[in-house]
Amino acid sequence: MSLKKIILSLTVLLALSACGGQDSGGDDGDRLVCTATQDPIVQTNTVYSKGDVVTTLEYKSETDYVSLGYDKATIEGLVEMQEGTYGDYDFITYVADVSDESLVETTTINVTDADFEVLYNLGIIESPDITYISVELTREGFEDMGFTCQ
Repeated sequence: MSLKKIILSLTVLLALSACGGQDSGGDDGDRLVCTATQDPIVQTNTVYSKGDVVTTLEYKSETDYVSLGYDKATIEGLVEMQEGTYGDYDFITYVADVSDESLVETTTINVTDADFEVLYNLGIIESPDITYISVELTREGFEDMGFTCQ
């Protein structure tokens, strides 16, 4: 699977997880961790929530990019693109560590403070008119993509 397809998969997943009609969840904070391995990529997605309302999404991927046929310069270029895409938004944090053979990326979206119109314009959600992202629909989306969630 190419890095471009991985990014697209995450975008599709977020689009599937979006829904509207509810403003807040319960008082307790919960965490859902979903993992998948498609050699040479290990993806760990952590969903923080209150009730059924997602408060933070964290995506961490570890990729042996050499086995995918990429070189370090190409990966560093992709990282710069991602930094440029997300760098202007306080509610999105993107951190990447590029070694000689692997890439570890962590993207964190503070959904509570997010501007849904920006997320829509970035292609992360299907509509700027949603009011929250559902944990249960997010879990279903991850599991449909082959993730194991706990």
